[in-house]
Amino acid sequence: MMAASTHSGPGEMAQNPDLGQRLVLDPNVTRVQIDAALTRLGFVQDDDASELAASWRMFGTRPFVVWTFNPVFRLSVLDVGTVPPAQRAQIIAALPILGLVELERRLKSNLPGDVLLALWALVDREEVGHLPMLRKMAQKAAQPLADEITLAMGALGKIDAQRRELIGGLRLVAQTAGEVIDALADPNVARSLLVTPDECASLFTPDIAADVAELLQTKPHNLGRGMEGRVVNGDHIVAAQAGLLRWHNMFSRAFPMGYRDAAGWMSAQTVWVAWKTETAPEHTMTYDGLVLCDGQWRLFPRAYRAVAQVMTARQTRH
Repeated sequence: MMAASTHSGPGEMAQNPDLGQRLVLDPNVTRVQIDAALTRLGFVQDDDASELAASWRMFGTRPFVVWTFNPVFRLSVLDVGTVPPAQRAQIIAALPILGLVELERRLKSNLPGDVLLALWALVDREEVGHLPMLRKMAQKAAQPLADEITLAMGALGKIDAQRRELIGGLRLVAQTAGEVIDALADPNVARSLLVTPDECASLFTPDIAADVAELLQTKPHNLGRGMEGRVVNGDHIVAAQAGLLRWHNMFSRAFPMGYRDAAGWMSAQTVWVAWKTETAPEHTMTYDGLVLCDGQWRLFPRAYRAVAQVMTARQTRH
C-alpha cells in the first residue's frame, strides 16, 4: 500500500515545547563548555568562532548548530533548526537550558536583568502566545522596563502577523491540493506525478540532493495500488513548508514523525502536503508526499525514508 500509515500522535519528546528550533542557554555557560558538549555529540566547530558567535557541523555540512550571545541581555541561544529532535534532546541533556517554565519564572523576578533576559528570549523563541501576559506586565511596569516590554510586544506582534499571513496562504494551497488528491485515486495519475531524480535538487538541500536522486535511480518509488478513499473534510488536508516540519506545531503534527528528522535536509520553503481519507465509515487512511516542485504538483511519498537511508549510509562511511 503506497504511502498509507496509521501513525499515532506525536510522542512526548517531539511535543516538548523546549525542543523547538532555538534553545536558550543559561547565560553562565561559556563557549568552551558548549564546544565540549557538542564535540562529545559528534559536532565539529567551525574556524570562525568568536566570543559572541560560533557554529558546529556534523559530516562537514548538516546538521549544524549556531550559537550567538547578546551581551546586553546576556541572551545565549543555540539555533538547532537542522538538528533532528533526538539529537536536540541530547543537547538539552548536555547543556543547561532555560526552558519555557524557567523563562516565565524570570519574567516575574525582582531582578531587571532576569526580566530582560526572559523577555527577549520569548521574542527569540517567537512565543506569540505570551502577548496577553506581556500587555499586563507593561501596564504595571515602571520605566524604563515598560518601554522595553513595549518593544518586545511590537516584535512579537510582527511575528504574529507574519504567522497569520503564512497560515492563510498555506490553507489556500491546501484547498488547491484537494483537486489533485482526488485524482490520485487513479494509480496512473499518481505514477505520472512521481518525483524524478532530476527534481531532487529543488526539494532537498545541496549536500544531500544528489544522494537522494541516486537512490531514486536505484530504488524507484513503489506505489502499489495507489491511494484509497476520499477526503471528506477540507481540514484533513494540511500544507506546510518543509521548514515548519522541524518541530511540533499545528502543521507538523499532521505529518509522520519521520519528517521531523528529515526536515533539516529538505528545502525549507518547499510546500508539502499530508492528508487523511475515509475508506469506510470510521476507517481512515493517512497519506503524505504531495509537493509543489517548481510550481507543479509532484508526488514523493514518505520522502523522509529516502533521507533516512542516505543519512544512514553517510554515518556508516564516517
